[in-house]
Amino acid sequence: VCRKCGAIRIDAQIGLEVTPDAYIANLVEVFRECKRILRDDGTLWVNIGDSYCGTGDKGEWTDPKYTDGRNGQKVALNKKIDGLKSKDLIGIPWMLAFALRTDGWYLRQDIIWAKPNPMPESVKDRCTKSHEYIFLLSKSAKYYYDNEAVKEPVSDVSMKRAEYGWNCDRPSTKNGSMGGEGIHTEKMGSRFVDPAGRNKRDVWTVTTK
Repeated sequence: VCRKCGAIRIDAQIGLEVTPDAYIANLVEVFRECKRILRDDGTLWVNIGDSYCGTGDKGEWTDPKYTDGRNGQKVALNKKIDGLKSKDLIGIPWMLAFALRTDGWYLRQDIIWAKPNPMPESVKDRCTKSHEYIFLLSKSAKYYYDNEAVKEPVSDVSMKRAEYGWNCDRPSTKNGSMGGEGIHTEKMGSRFVDPAGRNKRDVWTVTTK
């Protein structure tokens, strides 16, 4: 038990595996149970961050003030991992996504969670990490997805540009596909811009709060 926060550390808990492969294997087992009880038309949304292979510089050093770790967990594993070099980005999100796909899930989409207020990093040889992945997976090829409920508003600029493009009689628009009559709103409908909203994009800017 952590003396500071009271957290209980369990040796077999997920996240304390010796290798990334073991960690992913345990997550696959968890989500296999999720799949078992999920409706056939259900979906699974998974948010997971990445991590780096440690350099090993810290060795077995522990903070003398918090010998059990600041949150009740073991000392970070800063050992070399087979197939990875020190300082390598491991690629945990995609390891999980591909493993779940192999286990039978439909991997439908990767979504970028862009953080406008990410945790600061004191690194000087790479950019500060300001995004995580959200994966959309489904149990079946056809599933429930309410596209209308998550539509994004169309900007005024886009609407004006669309109206100009639709309602015009320029020679360049009088082609065979439009019957030689130009491009008009009643003919194009919502083909290019739907006033009711546009399909949600796959980059979501959300503060960490």
